[in-house]
Amino acid sequence: ILGVPRGFLTPNPAVSPLSQADIYKADFEAERAAREQLHGQREALQEELNQLRLRLSGDGARYRHGNPRSAPKP
Repeated sequence: ILGVPRGFLTPNPAVSPLSQADIYKADFEAERAAREQLHGQREALQEELNQLRLRLSGDGARYRHGNPRSAPKP
C-alpha cells in the first residue's frame, strides 16, 4: 500500500494480540473523546452564532441598507 511504511501492516511478534486490542481500544476511545469535544465546541459556536444573528436582526437592522454613521443613536 502506498504511503504506509514497510512492516507497518505486518504483525509484530513482540506485541501480543491482547496488547494490540488494548492499543486499538485506547486509540478508539481517544478518537471518540476528541469527536465529542469537537461536537461540544461546534454546538457552542452554533449557539453563539444564533445569538449574534438575533442581536443583528434587532439592533443592527438599521445598518443593513445605509451608512451606519447616519443611523440614529439608540
